[in-house]
Amino acid sequence: MTENNKNDQISEEEIPEVKSDTDADESVQAEEISVDDLLGKLAELKKRADDETKRADDMTSVATRLRADFDNYRKRTNESIAKERDAGKCEVLEKIIPMLDVVEQAIGMINDESVKNGVIMIKQQIESLIAAFGIKEIDATGEFNPKMHEAIMRAPCETPDQAGTIKSVFQKGYTMGDRLLRPARVIVYND
Repeated sequence: MTENNKNDQISEEEIPEVKSDTDADESVQAEEISVDDLLGKLAELKKRADDETKRADDMTSVATRLRADFDNYRKRTNESIAKERDAGKCEVLEKIIPMLDVVEQAIGMINDESVKNGVIMIKQQIESLIAAFGIKEIDATGEFNPKMHEAIMRAPCETPDQAGTIKSVFQKGYTMGDRLLRPARVIVYND
């Protein structure tokens, strides 16, 4: 066979398929539709992502508010516990203070020195106990202060400058921090 004959005998497989104009138009339309579909799906996914972002922001805001509410609750609870603890201490210590008064009166009545020294030691221990809780004796000298002193009697002035001052202490008063446990009961010079 000659070369010419070989060229004449090309098989159908070797001949490229030629598409018609209508086939090309359908292919382009299919591509346009799929791009439009993709753009629509992309817009839908973006909207869903925005919705989820908004939802996540809302949940974060709720969590932040809950955390703040819990912190405030914890602080209020701790403050309440501290106040109740202090109130309980005060209640107990207010009951111990009259015992100190009785011990001081007993010291003045005891004639036996060894017994008196023993009672003085008990008094010192009670005083150190209440001092450990921050209890202080109210200063009952000088000017009468109605916030800290309770006038139980009035005495005539010996000099004009004594008016409104404390003559003597009938019963000691005590404070615990800013809280008044018991006012000092005093005798005050008349005006």
